[in-house]
Amino acid sequence: MAKSQQQETLEVVSRRPGYRRRALLIVLILGLLLASGAYHLGLYQAGAYSDGGTMGPALRDRLSDLQKDNKKLQKQLTVLERGRAIDRQALEAARQEISELEQQLVNERSELAMFRTIVAPEESQTGLQIQRFSLEPSQAAGRWRYNLVLTQIGDNSRFQSGEVRLTVVGKQDGERRDLALVDLVEEMSEPDIRFRFRYFQRIQGVMQLPEGYTPLEVRVVVDPEGRRAETVERLYDWK
Repeated sequence: MAKSQQQETLEVVSRRPGYRRRALLIVLILGLLLASGAYHLGLYQAGAYSDGGTMGPALRDRLSDLQKDNKKLQKQLTVLERGRAIDRQALEAARQEISELEQQLVNERSELAMFRTIVAPEESQTGLQIQRFSLEPSQAAGRWRYNLVLTQIGDNSRFQSGEVRLTVVGKQDGERRDLALVDLVEEMSEPDIRFRFRYFQRIQGVMQLPEGYTPLEVRVVVDPEGRRAETVERLYDWK
């Protein structure tokens, strides 16, 4: 009887190691579940989740802050772009003003040279002269501003008078066609322009070229009055 009890006791002891392994596995699984639950609970408390699986309050606040910052940056960028555009316009205006001042300086130097010629002429430059002729394009298509300056060099005791005739030499439809100034200026009723001066006279205006017309040259003929007066003629390339 004692021997039988001893055997039963030995059998019970031999089965305990398997039981402990199962218990350890159960404890390990429970521990993992508890750790996972604690992790998600921490996320929930931090605001990462909300009801219905949507974005939590913390992330919503962060998103709102980012959107506000983005709007501020966009406004700053718009201000910078406008400032850059204004700077470009100011620079272009400055360049235009410099160009106009340079052109004005050139014109004034030309005027000064003209007056010097009138006051202290050379021996080869006496009498009626075509001092300058220029053309400048207008903003409208086919419109050109002409500027003619006549001078009397040497003896300025008497007036010079007479007529000026301007003719544009060009082509239209492949054929030569000469146009008088009266055909190009609406205000003109006579083919010639009258002049009368002692020192100099400026003749200027705006001409309108016909559509399809290609100008090549401008012929300027100055026909003064008087027995000893000589006609002055110059031909200018169209530029």
